[in-house]
Parts: sequence; C-alpha cells; structure tokens
Amino acid sequence: MNPMLRRLSRFPWSQASNPDAWAQLLHESVQAVPAGQPASHSVLLARSRCRLKWFRLASVPAGERMAALQMQAQSWQPFDESSCLYSVVGDEGVILAWDAAAASALLRRAELDPERTQLIPETLLRKPDEDGVHLIACIEGVEGQVWREGLLRSSRWWPSMPSAEEWALFLHASACAAAPLPEPARLPWLGKPWLAMQRLGEAQAAGAEARIVAIGALSLALCAGFVGRQAFDVWQQVNEREQAIAQLRESGAGLADARDMALAKATQAQQWLHLLSEAQPIEVIVELHQTLGKTGVQIKEFELAGGKMKLGLQLGLQTQRADVVRMLQSGGWFVGVAETRTENAQGLMHVELSLDGLRPPAKAQQAASAPEGGSI
Repeated sequence: MNPMLRRLSRFPWSQASNPDAWAQLLHESVQAVPAGQPASHSVLLARSRCRLKWFRLASVPAGERMAALQMQAQSWQPFDESSCLYSVVGDEGVILAWDAAAASALLRRAELDPERTQLIPETLLRKPDEDGVHLIACIEGVEGQVWREGLLRSSRWWPSMPSAEEWALFLHASACAAAPLPEPARLPWLGKPWLAMQRLGEAQAAGAEARIVAIGALSLALCAGFVGRQAFDVWQQVNEREQAIAQLRESGAGLADARDMALAKATQAQQWLHLLSEAQPIEVIVELHQTLGKTGVQIKEFELAGGKMKLGLQLGLQTQRADVVRMLQSGGWFVGVAETRTENAQGLMHVELSLDGLRPPAKAQQAASAPEGGSI
C-alpha cells in the first residue's frame, strides 16, 4: 500500500520528458499513448477533471500551515471519493482535487492499472505565464488564470470559450480589473511541475477522524499553554510599569512626564494582550465535531477568515437542515448562522456564520474564572 503522503518529485516522471507522449485522462475518456511512443506510468490529467481551491492561512503560525492545510484537504472533498494534491505558498494554501473513482474506472476501461499509474495534472505542467490575467488553451476547453508574484492565484475552467459575461464574473471574483476577453494561448510543456505538491492518500485508515480530533485537542492544549504564558509575561510587564509609577510618585521628580510615559507603555502592553489571541482553526474544527459529530453530518468544505466562517456540509439521511442550523446556534459560539445557495453545490448544505468571541463560551468562562497567579 502506498504511504499517505508522497512528494511528487519521487514519481518516475523522467520516463518521458514531453507530456505529449503520455496517455491523457480526459473528461469522458482516455486518449491512448501516441503510436510509436514508449509506454509510461505517467498519465496526463486534463484540467477538465480537476478542481482547485485556495485557502487563507495568514492566521495560522507558519510552522503549522502545512498541517492545517492537510486537515483542510481531508475535510474538503468535492467528490464522493477524491484524490488531492496540496501545497503551502506563503500565507496561502492551494488544493487540487479530482474524482478518484471516476478516474480509476476510465483507466481500467482503457486497460491501465490505476495502482501503477501516476496522474499528473495538466495545470502543473504548463509553463507559468507572466503576472496578469490569461486565457490558456487546454487539452479540453480553456482555463482562465490569474498570476501574481510568479504564482497562480486563481483559476477557472470552461468547456468552450466563455462569454463576455462569464469572463467579467471571473475577473470580478479574482479581484482583477475589467479586461477584454483574450484569445486562448497554448503554453509549452514543462519537464516537471512548476510547484512541488504533496499527495493526500486515497485510502484513510480506520479511525482517522478520531485521531484528527485527538491531534486537534493536543494542539489546542499547546496553544492554550502558549497563550497563557504570553498573558503571564504581559501581566508581569504591566506590574513592573505600575511599580515604576509608584516609585516615581515617591521620588516626586519628573512625576507627570514619567507617569504619562509608563501609563502609555502599560496601555500598549494591554493592547498587545488583547490582540494576542484569536480563534484557532483547530479549536473551531474540534467544536464543530463536538456539535455535529453525533448527527452523521460530515464537513466537506471549511473556510475560516477572521471571525467569519463558511461550511459545506453533507447531511445524513435523517438530518434536517433546520436541525443543523439550530445545533450550530445552540452552543452560543456560532452566531448569525444562515444557509446559502450556491451553484455546483454537489448536494452539500452551504452555511455562513460568525464566531462570537475567540473561544467557545464554556471554555472562555473556565479561562476567565481561573486564578490569575496560578501555575501554567
């Protein structure tokens, strides 16, 4: 059995330096290896079969972003059985997914063994374009791309040339200025992908969800200890400033200026304490699991930005949408819960909501009632 995570650089892509010599997995069929070309384990995965999604990770510490993105890849499942590639670039993460079950069925129909075949996404093998908005000709259809700072920041695929209105909507969604619809450009192939990505294994071991919750609880405990230590350091700084003010009052020399300076620094320290903590994605996932875990509801899409959150939920057979909204609101942390209607929902219930505070009410009350000078 293949390991869960494998670097793409380990795949035997050097068997054919030109992807035109590979078999191609299209939207509805498999195009065989061109006549006269040697057989290869590599198969080009058409853009028409792929979904791309970007995640903002600015609120997650740099050292934890890959782990957080891996959890996002496990929860974001656009297909019943998805294969995923993911990578962290700066303060953003990108996930590329495709329908693993449909791909395996097409490969077997073409007498190819899915277990020995390496699917390489077409988008990763097209030569990167310069910064800006581009329309790229694909194996099937066309792809709109937005490049910034040498990295792909937005992408959308159409089976044929988009209309002017569709192109304008894509530019608006990508935060780009209006521009006329260009002619599609055909970019040359690369010998290897322009972005190194990790693969999320198709087979998950039994009890994976329980292990994720355990890891989340451990991470939450570590975060709580870190925040507590920082709060104690800030308290010490405030206490030192207050003692300095008292000494200046006793000395009587330069009382007003020194007092104003110390109070200003104390205020800055208190502001730092206020800004130190923010809602952690792992803590939010744990709370969602505790709230919805017993109902059979599965989290398929998860996006957290500041105090706002978007969810894509797959409901159980006996679960009502109104019950899901009521359960999310019952804990008091999730407020403004509202179901939204989106295109290509894939049978999911999409919900938007806000966080009332940085922690769940029960945990926040426990933290507030703890003695200030206690051990950490």
